[in-house]
Amino acid sequence: MKRCPSPKTIAFLLLPLLFTVPAAAESSTWEGACEVRFAGKATLHDFTGTVTAEPFTAKITHPDDPSRANASARVVVEVDKMDTDNKKRDREMRKTLEAKRFPEIVVTADVTMEDLQPRQGANGPEPSVIPCTLTLMGKDHRFTASVSDWSRTADTVRFSVSFPLSLEDLGIEPPTAMGGLVRVKDRIQVSARITLEKR
Repeated sequence: MKRCPSPKTIAFLLLPLLFTVPAAAESSTWEGACEVRFAGKATLHDFTGTVTAEPFTAKITHPDDPSRANASARVVVEVDKMDTDNKKRDREMRKTLEAKRFPEIVVTADVTMEDLQPRQGANGPEPSVIPCTLTLMGKDHRFTASVSDWSRTADTVRFSVSFPLSLEDLGIEPPTAMGGLVRVKDRIQVSARITLEKR
C-alpha cells in the first residue's frame, strides 16, 4: 500500500504534482512547454511581444522527503524568435540584446521547499512564488516570479508566472528612435503560461 505524502511535501508543489509521485520514487520528470508574453511602454505608444520557449523538462527529486526535496527546470528562449509584430522594432530589440553574441535568454529554477511561500488553494497548498535566475547577455540576475492560475490533474500541471524586469538593473540601455524622441521606458512586464505533462 502506498503511503500518502505529508502536508509539507504537498506544499512543495513547485512544478508538477508531488502527491502523484509514489512515496518510493526518487524522482519524477515532466515535459514542459512555455508561452511567454512581454509588455513595455515607450514615449509615444506601448508595445507587446510574444515568444515560445524551447521544449524543456522539469525534475523533482525526493518528493516524499521535505528535507531533501528539490525541483529544477531550465527554460530557454531564442532572442531571434521574440516578436513584437513590428520588424523595425524587432531588429532594434535584437541589436540591443546582442542576439548574435548572446542568442539565448535562459531562466532556471532550482529550489528547495524552504524557498517557497505556499498558499492555500482550492485543492490544497500551492506555491505563490518561485525564485528563479535569469541569464541575459552573459550575466545572471535573481528574481522572484509570482504564480497564478494553478490547475492540476494526475498527469498535467498548468500555471502562470509573472514578474517585472528593469532594463537599468539588467544593464541594458533602453532602445530609442527618431533621434531619441521615442524611448522605451525602464520597466518590462513579463508573463508566461506553463504546461507540464508527466513523462
